[in-house]
Amino acid sequence: MLSVSVIGDSIFKGVIYNEERGRYQIAKRNLQKLLEEDISINITNYSKFGLTISKAKDIYEDMVNEIDDRFIIFEVGNNDADFNWEKISDSPGAIHLPNTPIREFRLILDYLVNDTMVKGKIPILVTPPPIDAEKYFKWLVSKGLNGDNILEWLGSIKRIYQFHECYSLEVIDCARKNEVLLLNIRQALLEKINISDYYCVDGIHLNEAGHQIMASVIKENITKLEV
Repeated sequence: MLSVSVIGDSIFKGVIYNEERGRYQIAKRNLQKLLEEDISINITNYSKFGLTISKAKDIYEDMVNEIDDRFIIFEVGNNDADFNWEKISDSPGAIHLPNTPIREFRLILDYLVNDTMVKGKIPILVTPPPIDAEKYFKWLVSKGLNGDNILEWLGSIKRIYQFHECYSLEVIDCARKNEVLLLNIRQALLEKINISDYYCVDGIHLNEAGHQIMASVIKENITKLEV
């Protein structure tokens, strides 16, 4: 059986938003369950809610010498591309940086990929799913933040998507440069006619239909792995 370790954020942990209960929860048909049911694979999941690439680095360094898995999947970028929207809401005229500046993200991602290979293991990269900027903006406002101030700082809601895309492009470039397998979940979702159908109300987390898309991308590429 193929065994892999996964370091990712809440999306790979299987988190969705339950509107009826008004809280986040683990989806019954999440990515890990779909993969373990459909193909012969054992997943050790180190994913964490709110994970940034610096936290991924900490997890990686704690676990890499303790595991026997040959493959390590890295799914990062979603939280790195995010901002402290409360501060933006309060001070739209100030300078605000993302949780992880793009150059820092690039350097740590290169380190993770190269160190994995140095240790005799095989890294696999995953593109962050695209963010639904309209839904996400409405979600921020629904939480009591000042939409006018946030929009003043952004200039356009579309910029939320643009910020997020930059980190996905870094993942794609890192995979190309280091010749490692890329699981392009982003493209698979962008090919859909109505991408909103695959997202929870917050515009970030994929719903169970979105998890089906992710699982299909991974299943299509799993045969590329030499066990």
